[in-house]
Amino acid sequence: MAEEVYAIPDYAMWLGTLAIAGIATSYNIDNRLQALEARVVLPKDHSDLIALLKGERHKPEHKQPESLAAGGALVSWIRPAHEILFEDFRWFAAVMNQNISDPWAVEELHDTDIHGYSGPEIGRK
Repeated sequence: MAEEVYAIPDYAMWLGTLAIAGIATSYNIDNRLQALEARVVLPKDHSDLIALLKGERHKPEHKQPESLAAGGALVSWIRPAHEILFEDFRWFAAVMNQNISDPWAVEELHDTDIHGYSGPEIGRK
């Protein structure tokens, strides 16, 4: 119909309609995001965080598990490659702390379940 009345091809009308719908959707999403951002209250005083960052170096308290199973890994998931990697990195955190400047420190945790990270499912954390 538009082609007959206005001499505009149907595909051009569809593209125009999609463009208008896209602009309207973008405007609506932008307004919703601005409303959400207005509700977020950011803390103004960061002095406590700055004091922690400028304070003394945290003395690392390594909580190395005896084995992957002792750290919470499922025994049926443990493969020889996991055991080798686990043993090879036994001293990693201690060596890193010798080479990291103050006030940062690397600390090993007791938990060996590391799902959610890009790497093995189990190991040192």
